[in-house]
Amino acid sequence: MNSRDDTLIELFLDAAWAERGLSENTLASYRYDLQRLQQFLDGRSIDLLSAGREDLLAYLASQVA
Repeated sequence: MNSRDDTLIELFLDAAWAERGLSENTLASYRYDLQRLQQFLDGRSIDLLSAGREDLLAYLASQVA
């Protein structure tokens, strides 16, 4: 896993908690989902900031299949 992506995920979760007051369970679910996306993108040699619409659609499709 990419440490830069890990940092981005944690920053997002911190902001979500601060802005929305999300519960620990919700934050844990968000973390899990984002880490799975990160793993998928790592397999395609793409970092979170470089991911485009097609990459996200491919990830969603992989979750349905």
